[in-house]
Amino acid sequence: MKKKKILIVDDDKHMRLMMAVQLKKALNVDCIEAENGKEAIAKMLVEKPDLVLLDVYMPEMNGIQVLNKIRSGTIRALKEIPVIMLTGASDKPKVMQILKMGVSGYIVKPVNSREA
Repeated sequence: MKKKKILIVDDDKHMRLMMAVQLKKALNVDCIEAENGKEAIAKMLVEKPDLVLLDVYMPEMNGIQVLNKIRSGTIRALKEIPVIMLTGASDKPKVMQILKMGVSGYIVKPVNSREA
């Protein structure tokens, strides 16, 4: 059986590494990393991940812009990929905005690796 692939998109290298280690250990998945939205779109097209963990606040192309591009259908191959947003924003209006955009869920950062 083919291993599932998870794309971790976050401009914080340490956050990506911590998540990749925990996901590989807990779920036995392959993890791909991208440090910004532009790199994420390119890697999604090539790697075709089963899930994307997407940070909201990043340089060049933020997570909201990436999610809009994915869900808009302009790139058909990406439209159905499940996306879980990673955000430092825990205020209700921001979380509601994210949920209305068609995400599969959200995780409030910082993620504690001992709780993962």
